[in-house]
Amino acid sequence: MKLLRITLLFLLTSISVTAWSTTYSGSCGPDAFWEFNTTTKRLSITGRGEMNDYSTDNIPWKEYRSQVEYISISYGITKIGRYVFYDCKFSSADIPSSVIRIENNAFFLCNNLSSVWIPSNVSYLDVEAFIYCKNLNAINVSSDNPNYTSVNGVVFSKDKTKLCLFPSGRTGYYSVPEHVTCIGENAFYTSLISTVHISNSVREIEGWAFSYCKKLTGITIPNSISKINYGVFSNCSSLESVTIPNSVKGIGGSAFKDCSKLAHVYIQSQAGSVVVAANAFPETTQIHYTGSTGSSTSSTAKKPAQSAPAQEGLSKGASTGSARTKSSKPAQQSPSKKPLTK
Repeated sequence: MKLLRITLLFLLTSISVTAWSTTYSGSCGPDAFWEFNTTTKRLSITGRGEMNDYSTDNIPWKEYRSQVEYISISYGITKIGRYVFYDCKFSSADIPSSVIRIENNAFFLCNNLSSVWIPSNVSYLDVEAFIYCKNLNAINVSSDNPNYTSVNGVVFSKDKTKLCLFPSGRTGYYSVPEHVTCIGENAFYTSLISTVHISNSVREIEGWAFSYCKKLTGITIPNSISKINYGVFSNCSSLESVTIPNSVKGIGGSAFKDCSKLAHVYIQSQAGSVVVAANAFPETTQIHYTGSTGSSTSSTAKKPAQSAPAQEGLSKGASTGSARTKSSKPAQQSPSKKPLTK
């Protein structure tokens, strides 16, 4: 009996449970490789050179992406390809200094990502690299990077004259700094920002700059702007009214397309003095011309008051049909993205 008790005690104190981990692996570039560990929830990228570009349908680790809580990218990788981390669940990303390019949609829908560090050698950071990252509050850039810099988590050109990329998870109010002369294409795209003040230092707002800012309720357009380019405020579904200064002489195609709540637009010029593209505003929007000579006139967007020929795009000769041709993603790859006819 005593021997039995000793045996049972030994068994109880010595039993251990071994958790067997499973790893899946493969290649993700000519000399790049991936491995996912189901126990650690870590996706590791190793090797050298460029990672492949993918779509949402053919990522090698597609079936495991909802389990990915950590990623590691080894030194030697030079390009982070399209969609490679699509819809992964990690909260931080360490990008090695060997990386030179970060392609569009590389971190698309990484909703747990709160901040990211852009290393010194990145020479190409696509403006759509971090779209729909609803908790991304800061994109910080190494001070040694010769191409980009960051101020309070917002990415600018190195000389700070161009605002390149605003973190899509940032909310509330933002004032564009006085040193900025250009807000870049897609700079605020899918941002959760609600109010933006743009100073008179800004001379140009490039196409689609505020597109799909669905919580944007207030925007200040300065009188330093001479044209509102194609798609700039498209799909800003919370905008209810906009005042356009008399410095603006042209409003491009789809500039306010699908701004479903945009009831009134106040153009501080005389009717006929501003070239407005036929599809610049929703058909239900009331356009009020409030030029100083004579009483104000109104029209709906369906029948613009001016007689000048409609133009589809007013930036660098581009039309709505020619904008954003670099994006190759098919229609099903992103929720309610900008029109694919651009």
